Amino acid sequence: LRPGIEKPLGKSDHMCIIFKALLSTDYDFITQRKINWSKYSEDSMKLVNNEISWDTMLHDSSSDVRSLWSEILEKLQLFETAAPTYEVKLDNSGKVVEKDPWESMSLVRARAKCNRFWKNFEQNPSKMSHNWAMNAQDEYDQRIRDNRMLYEKK
Repeated sequence: LRPGIEKPLGKSDHMCIIFKALLSTDYDFITQRKINWSKYSEDSMKLVNNEISWDTMLHDSSSDVRSLWSEILEKLQLFETAAPTYEVKLDNSGKVVEKDPWESMSLVRARAKCNRFWKNFEQNPSKMSHNWAMNAQDEYDQRIRDNRMLYEKK
């Protein structure tokens, strides 16, 4: 996206700059929070359970069955809100994807190259190996930006 320069408008002595701006992204459909029940500790569940007054609900005979079930649902949802979560990436149809939609094999190769340079720098720290690692990191970051931009244009 190279900006263009135009001649001044009217009697102005200011040059006009023409550019394209991306004002919004459509990433909302990509990520979703899911409950990670396997990471929910027993102690956390006990804390939530102790906060719920089960006795008052069960001994209240004035309620009908429908209100009792809705109250049980509300109390069980307390467990859900206290549970740990993780982020899942989804495509437009709602299927889980393992990677970002703009990722490609060239990006994987660039990441591997970047990792090799950083590993080399950790093993042999020098100004030259640091510069190589920084250049590889810059190339990788630029490639991510380019791939995202291409994806957003689709």
